[in-house]
Amino acid sequence: MVVAEFKNHAEKIGQIEIESLQQYLMPEAKRSFGILCSRKAPSQSAIRARRRAWMTSRNLILFLSDLDLEDLLAKRDAGEDTSLVLDSQMDEFFITLAP
Repeated sequence: MVVAEFKNHAEKIGQIEIESLQQYLMPEAKRSFGILCSRKAPSQSAIRARRRAWMTSRNLILFLSDLDLEDLLAKRDAGEDTSLVLDSQMDEFFITLAP
């Protein structure tokens, strides 16, 4: 199952928003994947909190900003595979896990 949360904040999302989403993620309940949509790209504290969520609980959280959502829509309209946007973000996340 995928848990999605949408934030309409004027500022970048931070650690609090990640912790809020993580409450709903439980691998035992087959909910270990979340998508956090927001107006802007995430702050550094959100990125660090996402890393902690993975390292401590194996909960994977992807961020989608307005630009990412526009990219998804453009790909869909062009008949392209929209999952590539999410795959790209997952690849980037796992590459950056290694110090």
